[in-house]
Amino acid sequence: MKRDGHTHSVYCRHGSHEPTEAMIERAIDLGFDVYSVTEHAPLPPGFAQSLPYPADTVASLQLDPRALDDYLHDMHRLKARFAPHIRILVGFELDYVPAYRDWTRRFLERVGPRIQDGVLSVHFLPAGDTWYGIDLTPEHMAEKILPHYGSLAGVERAYFALLASAVTEVLGPHKPTRIGHLTRSRMFQRDLPPAPPEEAHGLATACEALLQTIRQHGYALDHNMSGLDHPGCGEPYPPHSVADRARAMGIPLVYGSDAHRVADVGRYYDCSESLRAPAP
Repeated sequence: MKRDGHTHSVYCRHGSHEPTEAMIERAIDLGFDVYSVTEHAPLPPGFAQSLPYPADTVASLQLDPRALDDYLHDMHRLKARFAPHIRILVGFELDYVPAYRDWTRRFLERVGPRIQDGVLSVHFLPAGDTWYGIDLTPEHMAEKILPHYGSLAGVERAYFALLASAVTEVLGPHKPTRIGHLTRSRMFQRDLPPAPPEEAHGLATACEALLQTIRQHGYALDHNMSGLDHPGCGEPYPPHSVADRARAMGIPLVYGSDAHRVADVGRYYDCSESLRAPAP
């Protein structure tokens, strides 16, 4: 079964705005059997208002809350239209923000009966009393986030800790059980000072602990290929070494193009560790 478990749609306000139909048609041409549309969910309103960015930047990071029902209606229409050719799963890429767990539970209660798939992700980290996006620009990471954590390794450890909390958080029966882009915190690793060698062991230990938590809870990993197209990263999320370790532990990996435009659909499919059977 050829599956893409992480894609976006015309409703993504930082995407290409190409028709979702064209992306699905591309997936059919490439021989995909299952295609998940996992649009960025709306952010909790209080959290969105607290972000230190212009209103248009904050808007670009989330589905317009006013378009929620339109998104679900349109994606289910496409699901029915393309059913003879491909199985479409409708869902969200949901951000985990600990202070807004109650809002997140209510959101999932509302949309849960209308979705079939989902990705649970982290795109923000706190630095002091302020939360910042981790994947905006390398300059933003260097100025706002890196000083708080001391090094890129410190950022990554904090990111792993937040992902572990996301896994263990009780968010109801519709909570996604696939963790998005496990090493997204490395997006600008080529643009920033490397982690000191003495931190490498601690970082590996933190990654191993996170994988153990994911395995214990029966979660899967999004093996996200978008990092290969980011010059500052140059590797999938997670990289093959981590993906191979997860596979050996029996953690399912699901290929994700993280497509935001037609040209992204199916990118680097053959590179994904998700295509390999779990080790005995």
